[in-house]
Amino acid sequence: MRIWHKVFIGILAIVGLTGCWDQTLLKDVRLILDTGLDEGPNTNMRTTFVVVDKKSLPRLMHADGYTARETRGNLAKQLTRVPDTSKNRLVAIGEKMAKNKLVTILDVFHRDPKSALSAKIAIIEGEAKDFLTRVHKHKPNLIVNLDRQVISAEKATIVPVVNLQSVLKLIHDPGQDIVIPYMGPGYSGGVVKGVALFSNQSLAGFLSDSESPIYLLLAGQMGKTATFSLKTKKNKALGSLITLQVYKSKSHMKLTVLNHQVHVDIQVNMQAQVEEFPQNHLSDEKNVRNLNELISAEMTEEAVKVVQKLQLMNCDALGIGRQLIAFHHDYWKTLDWDSVYPTIQIDPHVHVKLTRPGIIN
Repeated sequence: MRIWHKVFIGILAIVGLTGCWDQTLLKDVRLILDTGLDEGPNTNMRTTFVVVDKKSLPRLMHADGYTARETRGNLAKQLTRVPDTSKNRLVAIGEKMAKNKLVTILDVFHRDPKSALSAKIAIIEGEAKDFLTRVHKHKPNLIVNLDRQVISAEKATIVPVVNLQSVLKLIHDPGQDIVIPYMGPGYSGGVVKGVALFSNQSLAGFLSDSESPIYLLLAGQMGKTATFSLKTKKNKALGSLITLQVYKSKSHMKLTVLNHQVHVDIQVNMQAQVEEFPQNHLSDEKNVRNLNELISAEMTEEAVKVVQKLQLMNCDALGIGRQLIAFHHDYWKTLDWDSVYPTIQIDPHVHVKLTRPGIIN
């Protein structure tokens, strides 16, 4: 009797299991792997979708609407299956569209419970529609790997590590502005061109791919490595440049408020190895010290230019406002940060130490 009693309870438990009630079968949907957002002809939204299924090559489809959600509904009218964005890998926003508030552009991606919040996000030079069309025309399969280009640039300290979820955290943060990878057309499809700077959620300007690594090191957001080519003479003649690969970097920000004046001092200490230097002489300790001083001075000069550009664009990408909120909250409450930030004093100092001269002695 005890055995049959246990068997009966087991059968009853199995019957009571509900199983996967919310499953979505691949055969019932059309996966969207990339999404491009542009302003439409009537100040509405034009969305470009990269649509695939398990058998077909990626194809581009376009839909208009007054919201991103409406464009998805209009896309569904063109398909024989329900469009599904749960596997979306990249959200590409056209330059003109990015001048609107990000909260209005990305609301549907953050509100949808099936949204792929790990998807990469990029601002596109010109229109996202033209960019995606160009990449697709060059090589159809390349278009579904655009997010990998962004990831590669993250490792090389060209763009910050951001996705839809991390952008959501900063959208309503008054103490730090948003920085997003910037892409455009290249010889073989698409290319990472630097970063897009935002001020109060709206596109304000750009840093080139030579400026953005300096910003990231100032912000303490180094990827795996960072590479710089710097002049060692007054000109940039062939053989006068030294190419460095920074393999270790540490940034420290010190903020003080005195007589209602904000002063920020940023110290960046780097350790680097020499990748290319035809002049050599790196076995001489004195020459290495001179090079350290020369490179540090030039890097500091470039860092000053980057900081000036950030202030000119009124983009608090370094999170100085966040430091004020945390450590000088009473003073912060009296500020109009948008008008004060461009006028504060920010002094960056970069110290480079060559510790690996390469295999040539």
